[in-house]
Amino acid sequence: SMGVECCFSERVSRPTGDSQLQLWQDEQHQTLMGKVDRCGTDLRERLAEVLNRWNSRCPLETATVFLNCSEPSACAGYSVMRDMGFRFAGLHPLCENGEYLILHHPMKVEVPFDRMHVDDSYREVFEYLKDHFDD
Repeated sequence: SMGVECCFSERVSRPTGDSQLQLWQDEQHQTLMGKVDRCGTDLRERLAEVLNRWNSRCPLETATVFLNCSEPSACAGYSVMRDMGFRFAGLHPLCENGEYLILHHPMKVEVPFDRMHVDDSYREVFEYLKDHFDD
């Protein structure tokens, strides 16, 4: 325990207005990075436009987005992003503006599990990832 009590908000809302969305390129990791602090009615349209533009320009890039799950419309935003091909990749708790889900989109990048060189000590994790990659 980090000494912080977990609590769940009973506020759930449908998206309204514009999304609060920031996107930037992480050139070192060939990844489009993003942060969604508020999911609006335009989330699908804005993400689709950016992903399409980025994917045609940089076909070997993936996308990773932090979704603020402390925001009441995050559940609807997660559904939109899941439908668009994003996958749950982790949690980033106890941030200044809330708790974040980490969502990853492989874009057109295929993971060559059968050609990767992985240290034997990671075999169990690697096999789990390979078996559940498309879940």
